[in-house]
Amino acid sequence: MRQTTAKEVQSWLLSLDQLQQTKECQAPEFFRPFHFVTLALVLKAHRAVRIELAPAIKSYATRMGLWEAVGLAPPARVREGDSVGRFVPIETLRTRDQTHDCAKRVAEITKRTNLSDPARESLNVALAELMDNCFAHAQVKDDLHGLACAQYWPRGNLLQVAIADMGIGIRESFRTADSEEMRDRSVAENCCTLATELHASSKIHHGHAGYGLALARQLVERNGGAIGVYSGREWHHFANSLGEAGVQDVAWNGTLVLAEFDTTKAISTQDVYRTWPPVRGYEDEDFDF
Repeated sequence: MRQTTAKEVQSWLLSLDQLQQTKECQAPEFFRPFHFVTLALVLKAHRAVRIELAPAIKSYATRMGLWEAVGLAPPARVREGDSVGRFVPIETLRTRDQTHDCAKRVAEITKRTNLSDPARESLNVALAELMDNCFAHAQVKDDLHGLACAQYWPRGNLLQVAIADMGIGIRESFRTADSEEMRDRSVAENCCTLATELHASSKIHHGHAGYGLALARQLVERNGGAIGVYSGREWHHFANSLGEAGVQDVAWNGTLVLAEFDTTKAISTQDVYRTWPPVRGYEDEDFDF
């Protein structure tokens, strides 16, 4: 199964901008978790009272918990069937405990794959760090908590995890960073790219070492997967062994992170940690050396 490209994400963000302007937009040919979390946040932000989807998409969206994520009653109960265990419906990340529980559930849907138990634990650790960013940096308001969603496609040997919020965004977080170095670098650099670097944290005095996105990026690159970071008008995307970054036509008011993993290949946090210098604020025991 092919990886998600930057062009696909940007096209969808344009569609969401159209939705906000006209209350309708063109649905993608193939829905993935990143479509669902961003759509749910836009609808909730605009206090949608009704969601109209084509019949084929409606059943899928119901199964993925779109209505509940927006705060609406689902249109019908959908029979789960063989899809059970292949996805984690949209979850609202209101507390740090929920982020860890959600990360664990995502890791567990890979039990049908050839991934080993250590690989699933590595996935769990990396995703928990990513989801925790909703609390460490986003500063969400108006009950627009971060959302997470995941799906595994057995025939494509691909797992996609998407996490989105409508918080202050990565650039604003760096603009008010504890570190003068981070504040200065954010002025001249792409902040989405900067956020994937080890030690690049805006909250070094608040217990955050700045390794969540760095860990996810390096796990994905070693795995041959894909990762995209979209915040404001900036973006950074790695897919098909190619990294890209730039400025997009419309802004995502918050942060969207999507990560895709090839479930036939290794996922090892230990392999990544062994290449790192000492990480600020952490000891070797924190990384299970």
